Amino acid sequence: MIRFLLILLFFFVNIKSTYVRCQPIPNEFSLKKIREILYDNGENWSSLSCFGSVRYQDIRFAYLTKKNAEKLYIRLKSGIQIKNENILLYGFGHLKFNKYFYAYIYPKVVKNNKIFDGHYGQSFSFKKKSFYSREIDLSGIGFQNDWFWMQLCRGRENWGAGNGIQLAMSDESNSYDYLLFGSDYGKLRVNYMHGYIETVGNNINRYITAKGIEWKNNKTLLIGLSETIIYSGENRSLDIGYLNPMSTHIEIELNNRLNVIGTYNSNAVWQAHLDLMIKDKIRLSANLLFDELVLDPEIEIGKEHGKAYSIRIVYGLINSQEHIFSLYSSVVKIGTPTFRHLNGFNNFVNRQKPLGWIGGSDGIEWQLGANYFNRENILSTLRVCHFKTGDDNLLLRPYEPYYDYKEGPFPSGTILESMLIDLKTEWWWKSNISFSFNINYEFLHDNQRELQLGISVTAFLERQLN
Repeated sequence: MIRFLLILLFFFVNIKSTYVRCQPIPNEFSLKKIREILYDNGENWSSLSCFGSVRYQDIRFAYLTKKNAEKLYIRLKSGIQIKNENILLYGFGHLKFNKYFYAYIYPKVVKNNKIFDGHYGQSFSFKKKSFYSREIDLSGIGFQNDWFWMQLCRGRENWGAGNGIQLAMSDESNSYDYLLFGSDYGKLRVNYMHGYIETVGNNINRYITAKGIEWKNNKTLLIGLSETIIYSGENRSLDIGYLNPMSTHIEIELNNRLNVIGTYNSNAVWQAHLDLMIKDKIRLSANLLFDELVLDPEIEIGKEHGKAYSIRIVYGLINSQEHIFSLYSSVVKIGTPTFRHLNGFNNFVNRQKPLGWIGGSDGIEWQLGANYFNRENILSTLRVCHFKTGDDNLLLRPYEPYYDYKEGPFPSGTILESMLIDLKTEWWWKSNISFSFNINYEFLHDNQRELQLGISVTAFLERQLN
């Protein structure tokens, strides 16, 4: 069985397209981190968006000329990562056909799914128990032209301004299945997604849908607004009431246009997003989120808004043709009742993990960091994080409802604090072989300290078929 899986992994296919907005770059790939660093330094802002993680956007391949753009292109890519005697096998591929159509897939098989960041697969076992966790992390088929794209896929959405400060939906969540489409009108862009998350409890089906609009000048400013909804119900089917990208949750729900009547089976949050580049040196990113609003405090006495916000500031010290070096600071704060609902199945979670910020809720995180890239083969990141959380964190009670919306201490109950220092350096020895060195030192709330040293090797084989 192991040999059979290895053979399959080395023959997964991989797409190349002239301009593919919708294909996400896996979190583990260094190309994603490099593009985030370039965004921080004001580069490629014409492709920057509040809606979606870093993607294979605005990448043009020299071999795709007008003469051969209509042909079928397939790339074969598969590899292995070794970290602390643990192994991860992956295949990543995508194909391009007839100029506007594409497909992609990213399966992973690991020996220990707690060792490798970003792997959330379900456990299983072979007779020899050599590997016990696997997942199709990303996959999809889609259509893309100059102004419209549509994609049916498995993956995760990353909605919000800035790198690593997304609130309601982030690319660090578990994967789910969804439909995505949008339009680009130059300075104005709209996005819509609708998907199935999971089935839990007594056949409770859970879904997610979101819509967003953004405006940008393609150089220094991006502003966005979005709405994200979780809805659920016993044996509930996909709700056509949410298929209209121009309608809002409140209007649909209060006018009884859902397939389950009432306000008990859906939960919405609304966000404003901002990305601003100042004098080519400073990038300011911010997100403001509201879950529940206290519109009349005299009637709703003692209640608080369900809210969250995140801010990140980056200062580029060096940005030359040979080196990029930047410093950043960020804060993320999620209110105590935020992302919970009177019906716990409408909480913003998937497979018991948050759909958005990895810290869950009822917490605040401060972070300082530095990024370095020599624009060739060395990438290094340093971050220092301080985290405080309370008893009502989503991580502790993912499917339970909120207790109440009464204003109280933040974080709630017993407060736990921790601090993390993380240093990671990646060096590409060859174009298809890289080494990664990681030092992770954590101060835990119970006065314990934990030091982890990691060395990983990533190697892959790649082949192109015309």
